[in-house]
Amino acid sequence: MKRIRALTAMIIMMLIPCAGADEYFGQTAFLYTETVYADFEGVIDEVSVKAGASIGPEDRVLFLKTERIYADYDGTVRGLMAEEGMILYGTTFFLEPKEKYKLLASASYAYDLEENRLVHAGDTVYISCVMDATHHAIGYIGQIDNDEFIIYTTHGTLYAGEAVNVYRSPERTYQTRIGRATVYASDTEAFECEGKAVKVYVREGDRVQKGECIIEYLPGAYAPETPEIVSGLSGIVTEVFVQAGDRVSKGDKLFEYAPMHALGFSFEALQGDMADICLGSEAQAVFLIDPQETPVSASVCAIVPLAADENTLYKILCSPSMPLSVLREGLTVRLSLTDRTE
Repeated sequence: MKRIRALTAMIIMMLIPCAGADEYFGQTAFLYTETVYADFEGVIDEVSVKAGASIGPEDRVLFLKTERIYADYDGTVRGLMAEEGMILYGTTFFLEPKEKYKLLASASYAYDLEENRLVHAGDTVYISCVMDATHHAIGYIGQIDNDEFIIYTTHGTLYAGEAVNVYRSPERTYQTRIGRATVYASDTEAFECEGKAVKVYVREGDRVQKGECIIEYLPGAYAPETPEIVSGLSGIVTEVFVQAGDRVSKGDKLFEYAPMHALGFSFEALQGDMADICLGSEAQAVFLIDPQETPVSASVCAIVPLAADENTLYKILCSPSMPLSVLREGLTVRLSLTDRTE
């Protein structure tokens, strides 16, 4: 979204006859600028423009940070509800754990041997139900907290809630019992986010490993289509209001620019010279860097007082009759006001 902001306030003056031809030295200047506002939200990763740079409609001005959702454990993707470019809200997918059961074990039931009291994360263990030893499973030790530890199963069938013995050996002899555990079913976890999907790295039913990226997205209810924000306009950037790391909300100012056709001429004149200058006065401008070039026709479009005393100084703005071939402020020009009789 854009809103035009005039660089100077136009002072309406009574049109009076102008006679004679006077010369003034001035420079190229922007007659007005436009401010560009965000119609999205996000965190800026990179600002690609700076004051004084020219931009075109396809030029990148900002790049936004994306967020990623990673698998917390090995598992299978279920209920995937995301495609690239899709608006995401709420549950995006489910991750079904590779380990079907999770067991909460205690070493207090270990057989009284020193080696049975020493367990390590990652150790393979063998499991049988306490009641009749007809249910078996194989797993590995996960987190350890003093005499308690968690086991994740990789093979076998158990019943949620039943008590099981845990053994170090596949023969499950009582001398290798390292503890007793209660069986819990591993829950399928729902993953939620809000924003716009940038990249979906998996498909429904894919098996993923811990740490694997599932979805990359732009967060927020007003997330744009892509992380890259292009200008969509042409002109010269005059001021940038944001920097990398800033969080931008919809309606925030991003940058200010002058359209291509906003470049004109500016010069100053004293009160005593104003009898020959009025709105609509015509002038011929010559660039001092190339005085042989054909003069550019222009006309006075705004007159602004710079000091309010007997030596009042005025800034005179002139609009060229056609867009200038140069796109820079500050180039020195010689302006000759032409005779005009009314």
